[in-house]
Amino acid sequence: MEQKESNNIWRRVWVITAIIICVLVVILSLAGIAGTWIGRGVAINVNDSLMEGVDLLASAGRQGTAQLSNGVSDIQSTVGEVESAVDQVAKNISDKGLVLTLLPPEKEQNVVDAADKVGETLESITSAIEAALDLYTAIDDIPLINLPRPDDAKVQSLGDNIQEINGSVDRLAADIQEFRDGASSGVSDISTAIGQVYDRLDVANQNLFELDSYLTDVQTQANEWQNQFRTITAVASIFVSVIFIWIIYSQIILILIYWKEIKS
Repeated sequence: MEQKESNNIWRRVWVITAIIICVLVVILSLAGIAGTWIGRGVAINVNDSLMEGVDLLASAGRQGTAQLSNGVSDIQSTVGEVESAVDQVAKNISDKGLVLTLLPPEKEQNVVDAADKVGETLESITSAIEAALDLYTAIDDIPLINLPRPDDAKVQSLGDNIQEINGSVDRLAADIQEFRDGASSGVSDISTAIGQVYDRLDVANQNLFELDSYLTDVQTQANEWQNQFRTITAVASIFVSVIFIWIIYSQIILILIYWKEIKS
């Protein structure tokens, strides 16, 4: 008889303990549901900040690319003026007054200044692109994120191309100076130098177009990832919440069973 009463006491203690544990599990599950959705909100804010950073860097790069493109256009326009003057000079090379009028020192200096300005703009853009590369690398390491990788060779090619333009412009300026000083008997050297400058400007325009297209893709994918991340985290949060709800439901069933046992 005493053994039976002892067993009943221990059973009652166990049932009460089980109810307490079930209640704690329910509370923790409710906290888990709340934490899941709060965590989703925090993750979305962090992701939005990162993607906005990508968008701003890409936008800055595109603005710099536009400045470079304008600089290249300025060089083309100035070289076009030199080419037009050379064509007129070629018709009467012996007229030194005409040469000085159509090809004054300011002509080649304008070309050199325009090229120098493009070189300075490139330096500032290169710094921005390097900062973007660092951010891209950090973000791309995050699971599920797959941003387009920059083409380092393309960026380097643009830098080499601008240096080649500067070299060609310097050669053009030297040829004009030599022609003006009478060190050259013809304008063929100047025409050849102009052709080289034009060729390199065409390459620069192509590189700038490709770089701008790449940066546009970066902005597009960053914006798309913002929306995708919201969808992914919503699905994940719903899945986790359903699991917690199932746990809560099962614990409530156990609580009811144990509570009936206590009442009986």
